[in-house]
Amino acid sequence: MRFIDVQVEDTADICRLTIPYVMPYHFGTFTVLCENEVGRAVASAELLPL
Repeated sequence: MRFIDVQVEDTADICRLTIPYVMPYHFGTFTVLCENEVGRAVASAELLPL
């Protein structure tokens, strides 16, 4: 799923996902896959309402 109100910054060594104003439809699991010629890594984080 993609959101038009989410910002993704990609520099030489850092990628950052920013959600300036969190809305209920943003809640859920975000998963990132990092991959290059050496290997790959997967990480997930849960965005929950307070």
